[in-house]
Amino acid sequence: MAVVPLALLAGVRLVAWEARPVLVALNSFTAFTFLPVWPVAVVAGSFRCWALLVAAGLVAVAHVGFVAPELPAAEPVPAAARAALRCRVLSASLFVGNPAIGSYAAEMHRLRPDVAVLSEATPALIGGVERARALTDLPHRMTVDRTDPFAMVVASRWPLTEREVVVVRSRPVLVKATVEVAGHRLRLFGVHVVSPESGRYEWVQGMAAVRAAVAPSVPGRARWGLQRHLGPPIVPRAPRHRSHRRRRRPQKALGDDGPANRRPIPPLVRIDHVLTTRELVVTHIAAGHGPGSDHRPLVADPAIPAASPR
Repeated sequence: MAVVPLALLAGVRLVAWEARPVLVALNSFTAFTFLPVWPVAVVAGSFRCWALLVAAGLVAVAHVGFVAPELPAAEPVPAAARAALRCRVLSASLFVGNPAIGSYAAEMHRLRPDVAVLSEATPALIGGVERARALTDLPHRMTVDRTDPFAMVVASRWPLTEREVVVVRSRPVLVKATVEVAGHRLRLFGVHVVSPESGRYEWVQGMAAVRAAVAPSVPGRARWGLQRHLGPPIVPRAPRHRSHRRRRRPQKALGDDGPANRRPIPPLVRIDHVLTTRELVVTHIAAGHGPGSDHRPLVADPAIPAASPR
């Protein structure tokens, strides 16, 4: 009863991946979905049920293969990166209708970002954030002014140039800008697409637009890595999918960040990500609390290279 469904799920994962929204959801919980097969294997071995032991063992091996790429995410930070200029990036989904935006803004103020990418940032929520003076030190703004979940704001300590908004089916799915940091030009992309369970066709279209927008800014030698992270054919909003397998460099030791407002269920799925090209080394990354939101905020500190900035 446990091994056969999980064996079928493992097989589907190998050949179909995210072909259906239900597979996206199941893939998001890969670390937990296959856990029942382990006690089955132990019991089968204890009672010498060899056929069941072999079947359970194969599924357990598949489980290890699925989860293993997530485990060695962190790497030692190079000495040059420790001494380099750092830029703290905050990715935060404020959540439309957030009843605790004051507390969320207070947390943002404590995190002290240099660049904040805020999704679901409606004028009403941004007003609450401004009243808490959470963005006082970030005077340079790029705003997608809407009252629905596709409202976005980029706030930066440094000037934002080359601004652009990518729209798919009347919904902005990506904002991009160049951040001028101490003479360096860093290309920033903020992505907020339709979730696959809300509309798979819109999701596929949105991620195709993201790939097209990001690719020209990625060095040729990193195109393969980009393709691996952003498809084909589609990119999920959760990890443990082929498109969000993390590269060894730069390290991205991401904490689970969603759902964050469904007590007593703890956050189990990594929804938000910070992806960088190899020119940047991420020296620190952590998830916050995100009061009132269904996402925990994510902060990452990339070290700015001393030469040949990209």
